[in-house]
Amino acid sequence: MKKHLLFAMALVGLMACSSTENEPDITPSEPPLDLSGKIIIPTTTRDTVLFFTGIDGASLPLYISIPENAATATPATVVLHGSGGNWKDEDSNNDGIDDVIEEWTLSSQNKLWKYIFDQEGIISAFPGSYYRRGTVENKGEWKEAPLQFKISASFVRNYDAYGTLEVLRKLVRSDGTPLVISNKVALLGFSHGATAVQSTLFDTS
Repeated sequence: MKKHLLFAMALVGLMACSSTENEPDITPSEPPLDLSGKIIIPTTTRDTVLFFTGIDGASLPLYISIPENAATATPATVVLHGSGGNWKDEDSNNDGIDDVIEEWTLSSQNKLWKYIFDQEGIISAFPGSYYRRGTVENKGEWKEAPLQFKISASFVRNYDAYGTLEVLRKLVRSDGTPLVISNKVALLGFSHGATAVQSTLFDTS
């Protein structure tokens, strides 16, 4: 009788193990990460050039510097260049107006500010407002109407600042963590860019 009882218990135990092994895994899984509309920046990236569309439809280059010591969710500064332009340039025909740039190498002034922000662990963004609109610098006929309207500090370049802010808010790591603290973005400008800073701060739309 004991042998039969032991055999029955062993059979029941075997059936229980077999049933458990064949059950499907119903552990809930994490929903897929939705990064649509975001721009993924690898952790090894330091400098990069992205593009955004200006208010006039121009595709504008945006130089972004991400310091090595910058933590995730970092403050940022948008730097609006002056009349000399955003990029390293030269006067190819000796007419006193720079007309050729070295893509996408920052001007000496911008390089200095990039270095300062890098040392402070602050992301810096340098939108180029001139080159893709037809000029390298704000000089000569570009200082007069109608060409001045194409690069206006009061009515065009303020939207370049907004466009840059929009790009910064899209920057994420591969896990979806934002790179920039969206409400801690400063605005800095020089000369023509300083006028654009004023119009950017004035426009609250």
